[in-house]
Amino acid sequence: SVYTEDPEMQIRDTLSNVSRLLKKYHATMDDVVHACAFFKRQGLEPAFDKILKQNNWRKIPALRLCGDICRDDLFFEMDCIAVVGDDGKSRSVVFEKA
Repeated sequence: SVYTEDPEMQIRDTLSNVSRLLKKYHATMDDVVHACAFFKRQGLEPAFDKILKQNNWRKIPALRLCGDICRDDLFFEMDCIAVVGDDGKSRSVVFEKA
């Protein structure tokens, strides 16, 4: 885990990593059609929204859950599904626990 003392930077880093992974599949955050955003504690959602806005990513359709996350030093995780067209055909890109 990185930024173990800074939840906002951890969220920013995670979303940046997801964006980079999506690019490998010729997708962007705007192609995300479903996401589950896991927050370790309440009050972190505004940082998530702020980072989306700062990066001009539309509001990701995310189910937001607050609860225990797999590691003690993790503040945020996200699963997502992106759908992109490819010569008139759709395909899905799925990331779990980014």
